[in-house]
Amino acid sequence: VVTPPNAAFRTNVKIFASSTPVPVRVSFTATDASAIASTQLARRIDGGAYTPVPLVSANAMSADVNFATSDTTVHQFKARATDASSNTSAYAAGAPFKVRVFQNGSPGVVEVGTWASQSSTSFYGGSHSTSSTAKQRLTISNATDFAVVSTMGPDRGKLKVFVDGVLQTTIDLYSASTVYRQVVYQKSFASAGSHTIEVRPTNTKQQASTGTRADLDAFLVMTP
Repeated sequence: VVTPPNAAFRTNVKIFASSTPVPVRVSFTATDASAIASTQLARRIDGGAYTPVPLVSANAMSADVNFATSDTTVHQFKARATDASSNTSAYAAGAPFKVRVFQNGSPGVVEVGTWASQSSTSFYGGSHSTSSTAKQRLTISNATDFAVVSTMGPDRGKLKVFVDGVLQTTIDLYSASTVYRQVVYQKSFASAGSHTIEVRPTNTKQQASTGTRADLDAFLVMTP
């Protein structure tokens, strides 16, 4: 039995400065009474032909794939498995999805309070916004996955993340050295729906940090 592949943003990874900057993990499961001998994963873009996705081992059930962001490009994956008796399953196809990005100034991103915009080639898209006390939120329909991209560093404070008005976590953005374009939070939903993600700097920090600023570089979103 093979489950349809599922894509989710990875955390504790860096968004790349490339044409395919967003790291995503695509995973599925395969079970059989005689054990799984090998698996196959394939992808297509905008309804085109499927092409194989390299796996790290013969029976691996996940792959890390880098995506370009787009409001229109549609991705889809399918997987199948072969058991120890050489029986190969039919392909199980996952739901199509888009990988989108929203930044300060993007439609749908609401700033509450004062955020300072800063520009640098180190930031995703060339800019980010920073604050110690203000809020930013994004509401989007049909979202299946969210992620928050921020900067970590020696003068960073803490950042609260709310989803649909409920506190999910408080992230400590302190790092002994500066790390740009870091995915610091991710959340997946069982099905597509309208959701709101909000980040709130707390104006607090751990003892080692020299400041309380918190940055929002981008919201990453998957939609059907």
